[in-house]
Amino acid sequence: MLRSRSRQSLAFAAVASLSAFGTVAEAVASDTFMSRIREGYFLVAGFPSDDIPDGPPQDGLVSLVDAFAQGAKEIAMANGVTTCTGVPSTGSVEGSITLSDTLATFMGAATLDATLSYETPTTLVPTGWDGAGSKFQKRVKLALPNDMSFGMEFNCASNSMLATFSLPGDTISSSVRDINLYIKRSGTNGLEADFMMTVTRDSRATVVDSQMVRLITEDGDSFKLWNTSVTCRAGAWYSNGMGSDSYGVERSVIVGSSSTKKASVYAQFVGGSACSEFTGTSVSSPVGSAYNFSASPPSSSTTVTKSGCIDFSTKADPSSASYCSDETALEDPTAPIAASTETLSAQWVRTGLPTVMVVE
Repeated sequence: MLRSRSRQSLAFAAVASLSAFGTVAEAVASDTFMSRIREGYFLVAGFPSDDIPDGPPQDGLVSLVDAFAQGAKEIAMANGVTTCTGVPSTGSVEGSITLSDTLATFMGAATLDATLSYETPTTLVPTGWDGAGSKFQKRVKLALPNDMSFGMEFNCASNSMLATFSLPGDTISSSVRDINLYIKRSGTNGLEADFMMTVTRDSRATVVDSQMVRLITEDGDSFKLWNTSVTCRAGAWYSNGMGSDSYGVERSVIVGSSSTKKASVYAQFVGGSACSEFTGTSVSSPVGSAYNFSASPPSSSTTVTKSGCIDFSTKADPSSASYCSDETALEDPTAPIAASTETLSAQWVRTGLPTVMVVE
């Protein structure tokens, strides 16, 4: 199941494994439709590696953050802060975070030195959340090795929060990767989470990649996941001089069960020659006509649509384009948490998402 967490331990959900994004990229090589769809899936369900087998119910990004949350809590408590309401708005303390064996594999160390700072909240509580329209009550920030920083804003009487993470980018010169994770829990196992990520350069003025993954589960098992990613990489930006232009949109809808590891999948891949081409707003997900998920994605100005009932443990191609049950179309996502009047479209992810990102 997608594990339920206490209010205090939700704090640093999901972004831990992305600090070793190169390792993750190698673990889930993007050489087929299947592997690229699984990347979005494993953002929530858990990345495959020597320590984490394929597929859920392994802890994914929403759960792995527990290590940072617990570490921050222990540092605070060791320095006299024992309640949520007692979290101050100024000051800083030193400490360290001990990681599990699995998380240590991603981070490259079993223990991380950290500076925990208490700060003034900067972000408004989203529409539909308790306290909407006002700023969060509390904010803490962890300064971690290798120019990484992790922040969290929250209200003490609410089971929801915003986690933010910034770290150096990848192979793009002078780039930075920013991650926002909005989490809202309901009942024992209900969860609504929006994962948003950008890779930018030129002091965040130029967007290289933008991505949003939306997850909803009411019981911690059955889930709906929508993943939209836009790539706008010019070959001249690569630090090693070996890159080539890469423009494209990937969009997938996954409706399934974390216990059976089976899901109905709709995926669309669009290649292009410029980011300005990606202006479509349609998010409808009808049954497609192709289901060879083992094929390679398009590399030119081509649109490919695929659907089928996928077993994420076997990763085998489905026998047809039909979904796991009798659906003729998968449900469209609701509005992004950070932008309640928008739709989760390629156009919004490319142009709107970067404008609502909270950066450290």
